[in-house]
Amino acid sequence: MASKQEKGISADYQEYAKALSDLRKEIRIEPYVKVSIGFYKGGKQTAREDNFVLLYEYDIPREMYFAKYWIIRWRTARFQCQYPRENVEHYLCFYEKKSGFDEHKKELLQKITNHFIQIKRQEKALQEHYEYRKTILFVTPKEEAIAQSIEQKIAWRKTELEKLKREFNEYD
Repeated sequence: MASKQEKGISADYQEYAKALSDLRKEIRIEPYVKVSIGFYKGGKQTAREDNFVLLYEYDIPREMYFAKYWIIRWRTARFQCQYPRENVEHYLCFYEKKSGFDEHKKELLQKITNHFIQIKRQEKALQEHYEYRKTILFVTPKEEAIAQSIEQKIAWRKTELEKLKREFNEYD
């Protein structure tokens, strides 16, 4: 039987995954994968890029990659038959279509995600605090200050989130 802490961790992870999914839908982020099929000359992988022979390349949505994985395996096998002395393999690069490989956009996206998750957590904490307040007889000024503090943090994070979203959409 799972301990209370383990249940809390899995619940936090599920909450995080759901919030991240909501965020991806909200700012229309499309997860893509770049699949490269090829081999290294002489069978040795080195730091030199001219050593790699690219035979075929796909740039497809991530869901399509998982659904049509057999096509990639088939094409890899076909090229392996074409080049029997080489070790033909496929290489993957997962990325977000909207941000691509741009580091600044990735950083902005990470900040947006962090703010979004923190807002969800603080809203949950505020809801739990209000539930707790229903169970007690008298509301003390300290409990009122706690609720007000959480509400201020949520409001600040929401304004920061909106600024980051605007910057993310305007950045090109």
